[in-house]
Amino acid sequence: MKTPAARPGAPTAATRRPSTTGGRTDATDATDATDATDATDATDATDATDATDATDATDGRTNAASGRTATARGRTAARRSDPLLRNGHLLTASSLVTAGVGAGYWALAARLFTPAAVGAGFAAVSAMMFLGGVGQLNLVNTMIRFVPPAGRRTGRLVGRAYLAAAGCGLLLGAGFVLLVPRLSPGLGFLRSPPVAAGFAAATAAYALFVVQDGVLTGLRRADWVVLENTLFATVKLLLLVLFAAAGARAAILGSWGAGLAFSVLFTNTFIACRAIPRHVRRAAEGTGPPAGAPRQAPSPAYLAADWTGSLCWLAATTLPPLIVLGRLGAAAGAYFSIAWLVAYALYQFAINMSASLIVEATSPADSPDAAEQLLRHCRRVLRHSGAVLAAAALAATVAAPWVLSVFGPDYARAGTTTLRLLALSALPNLVVAVAVAACRVRRRLRVVLAVLAAQAVLALGLTVLLLAPMGVAGAGLAWLVAQCAVAGALLWRRSWWLPTRTRETAPAETPTPAGPAAAAWLAVAGLLPIRRPALLYRPVDGLTARRLARRIGPARGATAHHSSQGRSDVLVFRLDGAATPPLAVKHPRSAPAVATLAGEWEVLRRLDADPRLGEWRRLLPRPVSRRLDGPLPLVTQDWLPGVTADGHLACYPEHAPRVAAAALGALAELHRATGRTEPLTDRLDDWVEPRRALLSARIGWCRTGPGAEHLDALVELLHRELDGRPTAVAWFHGDFAPGNVLLGEDGTRVTGVLDWGGARPNGPAEVDACTFVIALRAQLSGRPWGALVTDAVRTGSLPPADLRLLRAAGFDDPPGGVGLPLLAWLCHVASNLEKSTRYGRSHWWVGANVVPVLKEAGAALEETGAALEETGATAAPARWPG
Repeated sequence: MKTPAARPGAPTAATRRPSTTGGRTDATDATDATDATDATDATDATDATDATDATDATDGRTNAASGRTATARGRTAARRSDPLLRNGHLLTASSLVTAGVGAGYWALAARLFTPAAVGAGFAAVSAMMFLGGVGQLNLVNTMIRFVPPAGRRTGRLVGRAYLAAAGCGLLLGAGFVLLVPRLSPGLGFLRSPPVAAGFAAATAAYALFVVQDGVLTGLRRADWVVLENTLFATVKLLLLVLFAAAGARAAILGSWGAGLAFSVLFTNTFIACRAIPRHVRRAAEGTGPPAGAPRQAPSPAYLAADWTGSLCWLAATTLPPLIVLGRLGAAAGAYFSIAWLVAYALYQFAINMSASLIVEATSPADSPDAAEQLLRHCRRVLRHSGAVLAAAALAATVAAPWVLSVFGPDYARAGTTTLRLLALSALPNLVVAVAVAACRVRRRLRVVLAVLAAQAVLALGLTVLLLAPMGVAGAGLAWLVAQCAVAGALLWRRSWWLPTRTRETAPAETPTPAGPAAAAWLAVAGLLPIRRPALLYRPVDGLTARRLARRIGPARGATAHHSSQGRSDVLVFRLDGAATPPLAVKHPRSAPAVATLAGEWEVLRRLDADPRLGEWRRLLPRPVSRRLDGPLPLVTQDWLPGVTADGHLACYPEHAPRVAAAALGALAELHRATGRTEPLTDRLDDWVEPRRALLSARIGWCRTGPGAEHLDALVELLHRELDGRPTAVAWFHGDFAPGNVLLGEDGTRVTGVLDWGGARPNGPAEVDACTFVIALRAQLSGRPWGALVTDAVRTGSLPPADLRLLRAAGFDDPPGGVGLPLLAWLCHVASNLEKSTRYGRSHWWVGANVVPVLKEAGAALEETGAALEETGATAAPARWPG
């Protein structure tokens, strides 16, 4: 368990193979998609093929697939080397190893010794860590900043830092031992001369242990941080068993001190014999950083404020066990200490990710994009770490009794509530950690000091106040209240720590949150599932259905029949009248849903009036009434008989061929009745641009930066693939998926087609068929649309089984290539965005269905461009059979 410190050290840019097409080689972070790390990699031009050569189409697709495979490998490697997340994950791996072995250490101690002895030993270790953290004088950050440019002076710089840290640690340890009777009577065993000497030496060793992290980072050996922590955690566990015969309290403290000494000696042997000489040689050869590369030296005021803030954090994290020990006794101290040990692993993750943020977001003061970079990294860390911490906190809350039972039944009985409260407090602490990191980057050390001081005062003060009435759980509640209060203040005044976007970089479509509550909701909403919990929405929807039924008129009853299983902004239910056929009642819950229902009303009226449809009209829901103004807007239609195709397939997946034949056959009839053949060039912009604008407006990642670039690449790729292709232009449904097709009981007959809100009279008929087969495969395989369409782009076509379904249904020229699958994907995504705003703000949905397809489209466009450049050809439209 180490004093938290910012420990950067990974490279700031990934190494990539240059593109033969002049493509981008930088790794750009996705700004609004959870865990979506964007790295656009150029591929070898020889892997591409000439799309205009029909005779070489098969070989071209093979070469393109191998090129895309290489591209995928490059992007995977880039993600693994992404500095912002990689550094944080590497440091977190070190923390997890330390926490895991540390938990085993304290579990063993709990089995070997009494709770009173464990509590006293833990308190002694906490005091040693606190004094060592104070004694290292924040030199860990000094080493990070000044070791890289030190050159041949590196040895002297490191030696002086070690001397200062060890000397201060030794003095503080000795002074604490002398004042133990007054400061902490429960640690009276430290007054024994051998134990006192060991405590002072261990304090000095811990100060060195912390500073050497900064040395390793400055020498660009951050991987050794993981190794040294693993070594220390393992050695102290072994020494605990060896020292147990010397007495419980001496065994715990002795194992820590001896383990620290061994780790410091081993690590610094490597530093002195290998790392520093190599660093000096690199500087002498001119391969190291230039003299002007390092950051400017901080002012004394900066150092003083940073050091004082670190003291506040140390006090808040290391003094609670001492307070519990002094007020409630050694046993209570043990119960709290073990709960704190487990929960602190969650805190360590936020600390490590924030340390990585400091490195990656820090840029020269005159950099024009420094503020934008910091803003992007802060949001990314909050999203990524927030999702991980939410899951971890939930797991810790549920499993608290079982986790603590490892240490003994008394720990589970007395510490479960404390562990749950401490685990929940890790979520608001993430906001605090990111805010402190952002202020350090912006050199706002007054804010850092104010935040950390307020946190320490609240946590320690509330601990003292709540221990008497609540016992050990009072310390956990104190931490939860303190973190929530500080995090709430930071969310309320985001300008204290977050830079604001400049007018040039802010997208016009970006909504401004109306206050901190709205901002907090937007951050949380992105992590929520699209499907609303039935326990929450079904009772409310039932009441709304009865109110709507009374508004329509007398009826025998209203039964809520929800569409999209809570994913849509439209409530749909069946209304059985006394003497009338059943009606489908649709109630919009949002303004976009009102617009969708208004559009569907007009489409159904036009379809009903189109003489070309003939008997096909029986598959349409007839519009009955419309009241879209007022507090309870609604639309009523005839209730069509049958069960949806996706519901039928959920019970009988083996019926997929017959269901596909029936649905695609009905669709082919509509297209033959209303269609005509036209070149796609004349209408492609009309089909693509409105949906492209919808993605930009509803999905933040698609507005600026790499997301916008990939969206542009998708549009260009669609034009390259589809311009000049003759296609059937007919009545176009827009979302012809199994969920919108009604079947008879046997699954061989279509009885209705629903949800015509996105329909158009002159649309790409083949896209409806393509949409159905992709949606069918998504349901049967359980894979998201994004994965299926990405596979189609990589292989150059839909799977052969899907093409056979299309041919069997009468599509003589099934949509080969990647153009129509991509256009079907674009229509599907746009249709979901129109259904509900939850799709666009969901990081999970965007990350699974939007980001991979746009990235793969960008990679495919680069390959096509590389092939054209190599052959000297121009981007001509593909030749299709007439």
